[in-house]
Amino acid sequence: MIIYKEVQTKKEYRELMEEILIETHGFVVKFPQITMYKSIFDQLYDIKNTIIIQQKELDEDEIDERYNLGGIVSKNFDSENELYARKLEDIFGAASEYYTLPEN
Repeated sequence: MIIYKEVQTKKEYRELMEEILIETHGFVVKFPQITMYKSIFDQLYDIKNTIIIQQKELDEDEIDERYNLGGIVSKNFDSENELYARKLEDIFGAASEYYTLPEN
């Protein structure tokens, strides 16, 4: 079991987004034959651009329609034991809550 603290603020969400984008880009470069990582990277980048940069509020249904990140994580990773998976779940899960999070 991994120890992981879920994001509680917009600042933590943005910091986690930058961290997971860098980590995922590393996987894209290291394992170009695994197209799942490119899909994850593209979705993370779109979440960052849409929710953080453009400040467009998406509800849970819109997020589920637009992204399949949650399904990718549940089918391909063990979030109980993999920190990378836990981070992805947190980014995806908190995307619809970003606007309700306090700044700091």
